Parts: sequence; structure tokens; C-alpha cells
Amino acid sequence: MKKILVQQKRFFILLGAFLLFQIAFGLALDRLQQIAGTGQILDVRFHYAPHEAFELLRRYGSEGRKWYLFCLGIDMLYPLIYVLLLREIMKMASRAKSVLHYLKWTPFAIGALDYLENILEFKMVLGYPQSVLTTAAVSAWITSAKWTLVAALLSLIMLQMVLNLVQRRAGE
Repeated sequence: MKKILVQQKRFFILLGAFLLFQIAFGLALDRLQQIAGTGQILDVRFHYAPHEAFELLRRYGSEGRKWYLFCLGIDMLYPLIYVLLLREIMKMASRAKSVLHYLKWTPFAIGALDYLENILEFKMVLGYPQSVLTTAAVSAWITSAKWTLVAALLSLIMLQMVLNLVQRRAGE
């Protein structure tokens, strides 16, 4: 019982941190919208072409690129928060020999991809306009890999939760 309470406490602390981050990052992107006329960012897209990254950074202008660097700085905290939250959700949904049990390191792989993506975006902004096209070619594929893993993991978590519910109901 104590283990469940500790797990729930960790879950709610991480969920609170996740929600606070969503609010803070939303406010930062609103400011980017005011400065640059667009609140679009690269790492929420599934994929983008290098010329799209170049065009977005051009549209930001000098002030927008400076603010985007600030947004990227905030975004360096995000993977840590959601990796730990995903791990906690997986622990809560996982059974001893479930698929999730064998995928326990997947959130850390997603986080590593996100950090690499952020570092490459820093490089694009700091090296604008010279290094954007070559860096964006790599970064776009890392972004796609990240989102593919996120979609797969969330699907498996939801499937495991449904299976848990069905098993619980069958046992009643």
C-alpha cells in the first residue's frame, strides 16, 4: 500500500511539473508570436524539409531568433520531465511480463532524441544562415524518429491499460 502511495505521489508531482511546463512554454511561444509574427517551432512538427527550417528562422528575424534560443533553453528541461512522467505511467500500467516491462528504457531513448534535436536546433539558430540547411537535414529525421517512438509508446501504454481493465473485469 505504501509503495502505491509513493508511486501516486511521484506521478502527481511529475504531472504537475509537466502541466506547469506546458503553461510556461505556451507563454514563451505566445511571446515568440508577438515578436516574430509566428509561434511555430520545428520540434513539434513530425518532419520538415531543410528549406522550411531556413524559411522559419528567416521569418523570425533577429529578435525572434534570440527569443527562440530562450524557448530552446526552456525546452531543455522538458525531456527530463516527460521522460520521468512516461516512466511512471509505464510502471503504473505495466505488469511483470507485459510489453511495457520490456520497453522500460524507451522514454529515455525518446528523451535522448529530443535533447539531440534541441542541440541541433541551437546550432541552426546560432549558425544562421550558414549551417541551417545541413543541420536541418539531420534534425528533421531525428524529430521524425522522436515522434514515431512517442506515438508507438503511447499506443502501447493505452493498449496495456485496456488489457489491464479487461483482465480486471474478467477476474471479478
